[in-house]
Amino acid sequence: GWDQPEAQAMLKGERSLEEIAARVEREGIDPQPKSGKQEWLENVVNRYV
Repeated sequence: GWDQPEAQAMLKGERSLEEIAARVEREGIDPQPKSGKQEWLENVVNRYV
């Protein structure tokens, strides 16, 4: 989650994109969307924000 120290460092800009990309490659991180409906709802909300 975003409460973890590594995630907080990314949010604060303490990690470069190269460092983040290396971690993704090293750990095989491949996040999947929770649902198509969630993505659709996020797009609807973003239209009005």
